[in-house]
Amino acid sequence: MPIRLSITIKLIGYLLAASVVPLVIFGMTSYQLSRDAIVRLASEYNARLLDNQHDYLRLQTEQVESLASSIIGIEDIADALVSVDADDGYAALATQAKMGYILSGYSGLKGLESIDLFTPSGRHFHVGSTLDISTVRWELRSRLYAASLASPQAIVWHGVEDNVNASSPQRKVLVATRLVRRIPPGGMTPEPVGMVVINYSTDHLHEHFSRLDVGQGGYLMVADRRGRLLVHPDKALIGQFLVPGFEALLKGGQGRVALRLGGQDVLLNYLRLDPMGWQVISILPQASLMAPMLRIGGFGLLVLLACFLVISLVAMRYSRRVVAPIRAISEGFQNIQQDRLAQVQPLPPSRTQDEIKEMVGWFNAFLDNLHGRRRSEEELRQAKESAEEANRAKGEFLANMSHEIRTPMNAIIGMTQLALDAGSAEEKRDFIVKANRSAQSLLGIINDILDFSKIDAGRLELENVPVPLNELISGLADVFASAAQDKNLELLFDVEPSLPRTLSGDPLRLRQVLQNLINNALKFTPAGEVVVRVEKVEERASEVVCRFSVRDTGIGIEAGQLPRLFQSFFQTDSSVTRKYGGTGLGLAISKRLVELMGGRIGVDSQPGQGSCFWFELALAKLPEAERAPPSLLGPLRVLVVDDNASARHILCSMCTSFGFVAHAVEGGPQALDALARGMNGEPYHLMLIDYHMPGLDGIETSRQLRQRQGLAQLPTVIMASMDERPLVAQQAQAAGVQAYVNKPVTASTLLDAIQKALGHPSTQVRAAPLSPEAGVPEAYRHLRGARILLVEDNRLNQEVALHFLRRVGLKVDVAAHGAEALERLEQGPYEAVLMDCQMPVMDGYEATRRIRGMAPFAALPIIAMTANALEGDRERSLAAGMNDHLSKPIDANHLYQTLGRWVVPGAWGAEAVPAPPAEAPSPGPGPAGVAPGVPDPRHVNMESALLNLDGDVGLYRTVAELFLGDAPDSWAQFLGAWAGGDREGASRAAHTLKSMAANIGAEALREHAKALEAASREGDSPSIEERFPLLEQELRFVVSALQGFLEASAR
Repeated sequence: MPIRLSITIKLIGYLLAASVVPLVIFGMTSYQLSRDAIVRLASEYNARLLDNQHDYLRLQTEQVESLASSIIGIEDIADALVSVDADDGYAALATQAKMGYILSGYSGLKGLESIDLFTPSGRHFHVGSTLDISTVRWELRSRLYAASLASPQAIVWHGVEDNVNASSPQRKVLVATRLVRRIPPGGMTPEPVGMVVINYSTDHLHEHFSRLDVGQGGYLMVADRRGRLLVHPDKALIGQFLVPGFEALLKGGQGRVALRLGGQDVLLNYLRLDPMGWQVISILPQASLMAPMLRIGGFGLLVLLACFLVISLVAMRYSRRVVAPIRAISEGFQNIQQDRLAQVQPLPPSRTQDEIKEMVGWFNAFLDNLHGRRRSEEELRQAKESAEEANRAKGEFLANMSHEIRTPMNAIIGMTQLALDAGSAEEKRDFIVKANRSAQSLLGIINDILDFSKIDAGRLELENVPVPLNELISGLADVFASAAQDKNLELLFDVEPSLPRTLSGDPLRLRQVLQNLINNALKFTPAGEVVVRVEKVEERASEVVCRFSVRDTGIGIEAGQLPRLFQSFFQTDSSVTRKYGGTGLGLAISKRLVELMGGRIGVDSQPGQGSCFWFELALAKLPEAERAPPSLLGPLRVLVVDDNASARHILCSMCTSFGFVAHAVEGGPQALDALARGMNGEPYHLMLIDYHMPGLDGIETSRQLRQRQGLAQLPTVIMASMDERPLVAQQAQAAGVQAYVNKPVTASTLLDAIQKALGHPSTQVRAAPLSPEAGVPEAYRHLRGARILLVEDNRLNQEVALHFLRRVGLKVDVAAHGAEALERLEQGPYEAVLMDCQMPVMDGYEATRRIRGMAPFAALPIIAMTANALEGDRERSLAAGMNDHLSKPIDANHLYQTLGRWVVPGAWGAEAVPAPPAEAPSPGPGPAGVAPGVPDPRHVNMESALLNLDGDVGLYRTVAELFLGDAPDSWAQFLGAWAGGDREGASRAAHTLKSMAANIGAEALREHAKALEAASREGDSPSIEERFPLLEQELRFVVSALQGFLEASAR
């Protein structure tokens, strides 16, 4: 694979090749030539030095040879050598003295150690540095004599030898010998008569050679013919032989050899001194020769590095000017090829006037064109995705809402069924109230469905109204009680007692988030418990930070899945979807709602141990919001019996908040023991006991309790699920249990049950008929005396609205259509207008536009009322100039809240307004206040209608009478308009009939009328006319049912 090199690297390489490489070649060549020159000069110097020392040695040897020739030329010495052997003792001494005298005259030669004369018979004459001649090395003397006889030369140089005088301090000396010859009498040939031995000092030669400068680390040495050292820097080596093989290097009379000696490379020069055969040798380490070269080489290397640095700087500067734009363009095209256009940025224009500037300009122009094309493609893609997302969102949202709707719907069905089966009026009222709570929750979800477009656009509006925490929790308990019972789970609610009873926020959104979390907890918990807790995190001057948590003992969540848990449509894996169902939207919606309310949401979970979902919200305080009032029952001693530890803790906390002293045990046997012992010796006042417990259940424990003396009359409250109530109630009565409380238990239901068990009045609102201003919150009392204009064409709707408005002391005038409303406004001032949107003559939209065109009424609050609950109707109302919107059927609390936002206390004061007399309750069986002859619920759902009328049966009778008078006329008007092609008139008549049907609870009739209204607007005649006989038949059923009800009521 070829190596990829950048332009900068190549440029540096080219510059190095063009500049540094020649410098390197030049430097190496110069180095080699200089090296050779230095070696040659050193060799020449050493050669001259050796020549000088050769001459010096020649001079010294010639002096010695001349000395020897002089000695043997003296006749007295020769005669003495011949006659000394024949002399007597005196003559011998005389000869000895004479010879000493003669020889002493020749001992002045510098470097001369001694002169010795030997006769063949062994007589010895000596002059020299030592006087002790008693010890002679005769073997050496013999060897010297033999060598002299054998040598053809007159004087023989023996090289370095031991001193023939063993007593001499100079052991090693340079020895030269010469025989003394004489022609014997009668002979013709000279014969040796003695031998002269001259010992020359090696120390003298060492001193001379040590003074010579051979070079750093270099030295000279001299070796004799036998390879023994005559001169060496180390005197201890004098007389030692050269290393083996060294002499083989010394070929010829002179030369130069490079070799490795003593661990280092040396340069050796040698010169032979004839005829002695000595070698004068100089040794010089090559390192000392190369030292100057190394300095030259170091300097050259510095020059090369400087050149490389200069070249690199030039190359980098060139790279910034030339290579950088080319590289950026190359990388840009690479990113474009790999679809990373967002990473490609336009290049800054080049400052040079060359091809680089032109290339950068063309690249930027290409990039601009490409970005433009990508923007167009992105716009097309987004438009396509938006269209696909719109279709997908409809299906996904509807799928999610089907899940959300089922929970409150199940509660409504269950509560209404229980209400139908209940015997007493109080029980019916209790079930209807719980069904109403679930219906309110369901209504909120339906509103979410209708408000889908606004949610998707991120424009969801939040309310800021009172939030009664106890009612919120009670509603959740009612909704999820059945689901928890079906899975045999313990559902517990724990509200911190120190929290205010009412805070300000959006109860619908808060309930929706809690419903999502509780539903998920129940869904993913196969066994155990689910605990819903509301705690106070922080209390400030104007708000309270509340923490809502839902903890379960379910399957838990893997840590890696937690970050994605709040994404839309996410579930842990496909097996979870198959097993538990759901769309995965619940947590995403919850997160969005919590964030819209200014809070934060999170989760803590461990697989196999369960999860805890929580969110924190800052809810504003209300001036009238108070803490829960202290119980008037006193410090009762209460025994709590439950096998669930969490339930025991929560029940004890509730009792403590009531001012009671609670003690908890986990089963029936423990309860019986505790009751026998009492609390600190004092008897208990009350026992709270769970129905389902292992071993002794709640009923059996109560039964055994009644058999014990002193405990038979102990008030007892038993806790069981709603589905078990009929069975448990029968058994509990037989076991002596005084009160029953549904699970899940809330503080309010528990307190009511305790009060009932102790014989005190219940705190729950009874089903007694309401007084004209009963149940009106103090926050809306400022409305009393204000003048309101009600614009409504339907008499039945007029009657309902008048009832609600006059109940809070409002003065109300009625107009039948928009034109009449304009006339009424001209006659007197009003604080607000309640405007129906669908009316004859002039509808509410047109009337509002004209009112806004009148200067005195530009700021007059106008509130729309319409039976169409679609988001588009609200937008249309606001666009026409209305301030707010109410959906029919009208909810009294919502009506008061809306008026409270727009009507401020004015100059009318708080004058009392006469109110219609309250209806007296009708006697007889059935729900409280409901007369006999209740209509058939298949055609008229009277209970549902009474919920919208605050349980006022008298008002319902009035509404029913108006319906019987107006509904047939509206049906006739519709048929006439439809037959005449008046689609607008038909739509208006169907709208009126739909509104009247809703007010009396005729749901089937309402649906038929709603379909006719929609068809009248769209002109869908072929299919809608099939509904005509169905609606007419249903109308007859409704009229007959209402007539029967009114007749029974009259009796």
